Amino acid sequence: SMSSRPGAGKRSLGRIEGVTTPEAARELMDLRIFVPRASLPELDDDEFYDWQLLNAEVWIDGEVVGRIVQIHHPGPIEVFEIDLGQSEPLFVPSTAEHVLHIDVEAPSVTLQPDALMDDPEDPDAL
Repeated sequence: SMSSRPGAGKRSLGRIEGVTTPEAARELMDLRIFVPRASLPELDDDEFYDWQLLNAEVWIDGEVVGRIVQIHHPGPIEVFEIDLGQSEPLFVPSTAEHVLHIDVEAPSVTLQPDALMDDPEDPDAL
């Protein structure tokens, strides 16, 4: 059996029955642990689990422009990696400046109209 509790920041700390030493824990590094969705904690309205948005449609101005292929966690703000059907993906921080709406049920992410511009201040920068 396994138990968990909140850790520092967005980490969860867990304990697996029978794993009692640092050496035994190291042997399990990179092990994938599967948890039934029904047992996951409820999230606030502005929170999501990565799996809820993987492969989600990305919309701008009423049109689907791509799909989320990866969610990166370089710091306190998630970064969406979006496949636009071009050679280079688009990386968009999940901030209100870039993201208009997130719908985990659809699933879809609606970006601000200027999210594809290199410089949102300069409309000619496309």
